[in-house]
Amino acid sequence: MTALPDLPRHNLEGHRKIEDIAPVGPICAVFSSRMQIGNLTLRSIQTPSRGAFLLLCVMCMQAAPLAACKKAHHDQVPHGANQIVVLDEQVVSRVRGRVVLHNDEPVKNAVVEIYRYEGSADGLEITKFLKDTKRMAACVTEETGAFAFDRLRPGRYLLRAGTVESEGINELHAIFKVTGHGKTENLKIPLSLGT
Repeated sequence: MTALPDLPRHNLEGHRKIEDIAPVGPICAVFSSRMQIGNLTLRSIQTPSRGAFLLLCVMCMQAAPLAACKKAHHDQVPHGANQIVVLDEQVVSRVRGRVVLHNDEPVKNAVVEIYRYEGSADGLEITKFLKDTKRMAACVTEETGAFAFDRLRPGRYLLRAGTVESEGINELHAIFKVTGHGKTENLKIPLSLGT
């Protein structure tokens, strides 16, 4: 493996210097230095040592986001059994996580939809809202049950989750107030068996 050469770091007094650590494809991370001088941006890149490189790669893998699920077709909608479950409203930085069963087993082929929402947590109001509203985005989970809607603007949203086919599992609704900042915690969306 050939090491990339270190590029010189510019240090010009009186000018703003911004330091980054950013994931970059197969190199995992590089340190870069940018300086803004009027309309001109100077940039130098310095690769980490081999030991630091390995440590950064491990950190990148551990901090890697959940894989997003595949985009749902327009005719793929959540199905539920005989109950509609509504979770308490939560404040989050992003809407991402996993759809699971009561035993924490990931749900493959769950449809997860997201809607802009200003209503209450009343199940009947939510049901009426869903009949009259087009979803913003939707995806179908794979083996891990993972989903992610990372590009939502701050605001209030309704998440709807259920299975692609009717399998006797209840549909779930969750209301989220998205802030767009702060620590991102992966949500757990628990689907329950119908009665």
